[in-house]
Amino acid sequence: TGAGLLVDVPLKGAYSQRDFARSARYMGVPFKFPSKFPAPTQHAARAYYWLHGQDCAKARSFAHAVFRAFFVQDRFIAELDVVLEIGREQGLDVAALGEGLARQDIKDRLREETEGAIARGVCGAPFFFVDGEPFWGADRLAQLEKWLETGGF
Repeated sequence: TGAGLLVDVPLKGAYSQRDFARSARYMGVPFKFPSKFPAPTQHAARAYYWLHGQDCAKARSFAHAVFRAFFVQDRFIAELDVVLEIGREQGLDVAALGEGLARQDIKDRLREETEGAIARGVCGAPFFFVDGEPFWGADRLAQLEKWLETGGF
């Protein structure tokens, strides 16, 4: 998008890091701001799409493990070895995983998904669409829940 990182914006940066931690505590979610941030996520994302093509439940479990590794355990998920180790910890065949995320069709899938998200206006995470209505950020989850309960407002 060309925008800078929120955590690097004067005044907002320090507040946002504090808010991330407070929001995690409020929701009962473990969180530790990573020592290296941001992190390129291509390896993890490609691994996810490769797994998703075989077993959605395994892909979901892997995605959760990657988020825990980065935002709780402070593991640098930009490194291929870290992503493969997370796969091993999830009981995956690491050799097959490594081959899978190197495949051109998986690289193309990630590019297509990313371009599609940008075209729809996705500008951060978490980001949800319900009935075509976009919701961005953990602070919008209450609105999202009400939308789902009421059919919109």
